[in-house]
Amino acid sequence: MPRHVSSVSNLPRLNETWFVAINRLRTWVSSPKNKPYRPFIVTVLNSEIGTIRGSQIFPTWPTPPHVYDTLVKAMRHPVPLGGSRGVPRLVQVADAALANALADLFLRAKLEIAVGESAPPPEVDEAIREFEQMSNGVDEPPGMLSVEGVTPELVGSVFAAAADFYRAAPWIKLSNSQVLALKHPAETDYRYAIVMGQGGIEYGLAVYLTWKDVMHIFTTDDNPEDAVPASGGQSLMFNPITMMSFDDLDAIEQYGWQGIFSIIQGKVARVTIFMREKRG
Repeated sequence: MPRHVSSVSNLPRLNETWFVAINRLRTWVSSPKNKPYRPFIVTVLNSEIGTIRGSQIFPTWPTPPHVYDTLVKAMRHPVPLGGSRGVPRLVQVADAALANALADLFLRAKLEIAVGESAPPPEVDEAIREFEQMSNGVDEPPGMLSVEGVTPELVGSVFAAAADFYRAAPWIKLSNSQVLALKHPAETDYRYAIVMGQGGIEYGLAVYLTWKDVMHIFTTDDNPEDAVPASGGQSLMFNPITMMSFDDLDAIEQYGWQGIFSIIQGKVARVTIFMREKRG
């Protein structure tokens, strides 16, 4: 039998409909001993007065018992201004499987609560976005699919190529003082590439459009950010997953892009790619 049965059996019955939303937060939780992860939040909304009754954060996708426990806490101890203590008439969830599981848990707990299937109202997403902005403190970078003309197939091929590049580990034999002249069959001019990573600090590839730009890099003491030539330049870097756009992380799961897991400095990390371009 579910926990907290006795604690809610004597609560007043409320003629209210509650919505339950499960969201994966666009923020990171990390510690020195554990790799970073994106937590999930279960939110209970009172649709009668449009307020959130309670919420709970979980490190992994919450199970039906987790959702049940969150609901019980919202019944017993609603947050300030969240409504009165009590048991709702109806609970709405977005997933049919979760609805069936909750109905079974309520039945076992002898709680007369109807369960329906419905998407939560927009207020839930708005509240979640506000919470994420407060947690992150900065605007997150846009996803690659937000760029006009960029398709999921194109981005997937870039991720796959980046993973192949990382596995090849060209920085073992090439230093950042060696320059490669490369030319695509469809282009008339060479591009000049420098492999980064032999120093064991930052791994990636810098690409310049002209030899003059390369010479500028090697003959000046400019700050690397200021040294990006006016004619343009790109750099693709392998960085921790926490530096990646949440839009891209969601797209990875949505489109099933493969080949982006690698070992970096002894720790399992997801390869992320950043492109920076400066134009005059």
